[in-house]
Amino acid sequence: MIQAGMLRHRVTIHTPVGTVDATGRRSTALVRGATIPASVEAISAAEGPWADGVAQRTAYSIRVRYPSAIAHGLGVASVLEYRDRQLQVTSTRREREEEDVLIVEAVEVAS
Repeated sequence: MIQAGMLRHRVTIHTPVGTVDATGRRSTALVRGATIPASVEAISAAEGPWADGVAQRTAYSIRVRYPSAIAHGLGVASVLEYRDRQLQVTSTRREREEEDVLIVEAVEVAS
């Protein structure tokens, strides 16, 4: 069970939606969804080559209430907005089946 006091941050779920234009090209747009309470913790950071320069990559562990997150469409294709940062979800898992906690792993790449 996650205590309400631990969920002191807010994250906004952005869900990808695919569209096809008149020429038949597929494109994906992010649709802004619900803002839910979460516990956000940076777990690692590293610098490395990215595109034509160097970028910092920060990994986060985010805990949210399971039913709330799933009801609002959180999945591995989602992007989370946290304090003006875009975090790409890399995995989701439940620590224990009997608990209502979903652990989300996400990364931010800043150039």
